[in-house]
Amino acid sequence: MIEKINSKKFYAVGIMSGTSMDGIDASLILTDGYEFCEVIQNVYSEYTDSTRADLIKIQENFQSNVESNEDIDFLSRSLGIFNIEAIKPIFDFAEKNGIEIDVIGYHGQTVYHSPAYKVSIQIGDPQSLANFFHTRVVFEFRSLDILNGGQGAPLTPIYHKAKFNKQLEHPYAILNIGGISNLTYINHEEIIAFDIGPGNAIIDDLVRFLFKKQIDEEGEIASSGVINFQLVEEFMEDDYFKVSPPKSLDRNYFNKYTELLSGDPADKIATASFFTVRAIIRSLEYFSETPKNIVICGGGSKNNFLIKQIAKYAKSNILLAEDLNFNSNFIEAEAFGFLAVRRLLNEPISYPNTTGVKEPLCGGKVYDPSKSI
Repeated sequence: MIEKINSKKFYAVGIMSGTSMDGIDASLILTDGYEFCEVIQNVYSEYTDSTRADLIKIQENFQSNVESNEDIDFLSRSLGIFNIEAIKPIFDFAEKNGIEIDVIGYHGQTVYHSPAYKVSIQIGDPQSLANFFHTRVVFEFRSLDILNGGQGAPLTPIYHKAKFNKQLEHPYAILNIGGISNLTYINHEEIIAFDIGPGNAIIDDLVRFLFKKQIDEEGEIASSGVINFQLVEEFMEDDYFKVSPPKSLDRNYFNKYTELLSGDPADKIATASFFTVRAIIRSLEYFSETPKNIVICGGGSKNNFLIKQIAKYAKSNILLAEDLNFNSNFIEAEAFGFLAVRRLLNEPISYPNTTGVKEPLCGGKVYDPSKSI
């Protein structure tokens, strides 16, 4: 995958809210959309408890086929307002420093993802952002990929290549542990990517239910529990693990296994956490050449239990994004700023070996302050 070099650089804001549904990550970057990317500012805005509850309800309704268009429209408008407030500090910073922002890459909040049914739904209000900031907004990054036979995910691999290619010896892998886990494997011009399996989602859901906390801080609960290794191996018999990449998942796909967990509450967290680890280790068996380094990013990079267990079983050197002076929390937000610039350049964001699309494909719908194209 050899790309041309673009001398023009764009200021882009990327906005990401992942499947963990904890809040909004936003990044201001300067990029050419190919190889160059400089991170200028990052901001985070946490969802309120009521917003998170509304999102969880919408997700559950989609799973049960009882979604309401009125509820979706209302929440989309609410998220639009929330996103405007979240990125105001970036635009204030830009104005004070004489920076003119060219584009906003707005992922939206995923509430349902099913490539089998050719649907991936992200809610938000891109037109309100375009109107408020008088700036082009790129939204709906996944829909064109799915319509052309792709999985619609993951979309970050081309950014991983731009960000890490000069930092690491080949082959290497970028492991993102969000609500689900996904992996990008890069060996010179070869890029392979797919959703691995569970990430933080089942852990977080169990911690909220059993301990009334938002997350297992630093993996302390899991570290205090006893892993049921046999049960994890039973979970690994799921049909998803028998499917060859590229492939992708909905956040709630593995929720069916939480009811099968046994033992005291800490044991359940330990076993669910090791399920995530086991799926990650299994995914590395797909490659003929083992990655020399695996860089871990996403919320799971803060979970010491996960990191220690991955390091124990993986045959690669394990790094955190911070070891390379990157902020693991914002890599996906940066990526959607980068992908928005690629949309303006009409360059591909998905590929046969990353999403399963038939041929390299550009993606994203552009909204300007008065109309969409």
